[in-house]
Amino acid sequence: MEWDSVHSVIERKTKHRDIFVPAQYVQLIQDARTKSPYKVRYIDHTFFRDFSTIREYASIRPGRKSGDPTVVDLRCLENLPSKEIHWKLRYTNDWNEQLPSRRRPHHQQSTTLDQLSPLYQSVLKIMSDKFKDLQFLKQVILQDYHSFYDNLTH
Repeated sequence: MEWDSVHSVIERKTKHRDIFVPAQYVQLIQDARTKSPYKVRYIDHTFFRDFSTIREYASIRPGRKSGDPTVVDLRCLENLPSKEIHWKLRYTNDWNEQLPSRRRPHHQQSTTLDQLSPLYQSVLKIMSDKFKDLQFLKQVILQDYHSFYDNLTH
């Protein structure tokens, strides 16, 4: 699988290297492949969006009663622009029509990621115990990286 190859290349690059802060991973991943470098996006709390306001289906279970197929029996789902979801229990089967009607009322237009509100209003805090442990680890971390650990919110 393609992602196994990606992970393998990155893992080889990280072996026998000291990594002190997350930003070093970004640089390492970008440099892992020279011909066509991986694209890396360093994200923060503003990246995450609140999807709890989007409610289309109460369930994607293809059956309704006992003995009918359940979610774990699904092999394929097809999301259509019409907001219908077709499904298969086997890869070789034809697509089954829409899932049984468990659709929640939909009162709004389609939502884009930009329209969703942020999930977090500020950087998440780490527990005080973890902060203390990280401060203790600074004994073996190069001085240049201490400010990263000093500025963690706790």
